[in-house]
Amino acid sequence: RPVMAATPVRAAPPDLRLHESDVALRGVFTISFPSHDSLDDALVSRGYSATNAALGVEFALTYRAVWWLFLGARAGSRWRTLAPAFGGRASERVHVSGTDLLAVAELRIPLGTVELTPDVAVGLAYAEVVQGEGSVARAAPRLSLGASFSLWLSDPLRVVARVAWDLYPVIDVNRFGHDIELGGPSLEIGLEWRPR
Repeated sequence: RPVMAATPVRAAPPDLRLHESDVALRGVFTISFPSHDSLDDALVSRGYSATNAALGVEFALTYRAVWWLFLGARAGSRWRTLAPAFGGRASERVHVSGTDLLAVAELRIPLGTVELTPDVAVGLAYAEVVQGEGSVARAAPRLSLGASFSLWLSDPLRVVARVAWDLYPVIDVNRFGHDIELGGPSLEIGLEWRPR
C-alpha cells in the first residue's frame, strides 16, 4: 500500500487588514535624558544632583495621506525638577516644564502583525523655568526624530514603544544667559487606537 507523504502545515499569512486603518490616535508616557547644558553645569557646581531625567506625556493624531505615509499633529508636556543632592529646602528646587505642538510625518511599514514606524516631527514649545522666587517663560524650537514598534493588543488597540532623539532647548533662562534642555534620547511607552 503506498504511503502518503504528510502535507507540511504552513503558517497562515499575516492579515494585512490589520494595517488598513486610516486613522491612528496615540497616547504615551515618555522619559528623556537631557544632556547637560549651562544651567545644569552651574547648578551642579552648587551641589545639585547631576542626573535629572525629564518625564512627560504625549498625544498624537495622524491620518493616512497616501500608501504608508501618515500626516498629523502631536501635542505634549514635559517637566524636570533639579534639586540639591543632599536635601535642601523646596524653594531651592529648579522646575522646568514645557508644552509643545508639532507637525508629524510617519512612515508606517507593516511587518506581519507588527508595524515599524520611523517618524519626524517639527514645531514649537512654550517652556517655563521656575527658580527661587522668579520664573522665566520662553518659546523653544522642537525637533523629534524617532522610530516605533506597535503590536496588536486587542482590536482596535495596539501597544507601542518608541525610541527617539529630541531637540528641546530652553534658552537664556536667567540673567547669566544659561540654557537648559528638556530633550535628548527618549523612550516612550503607550497605547494606540486604530479603528478599522
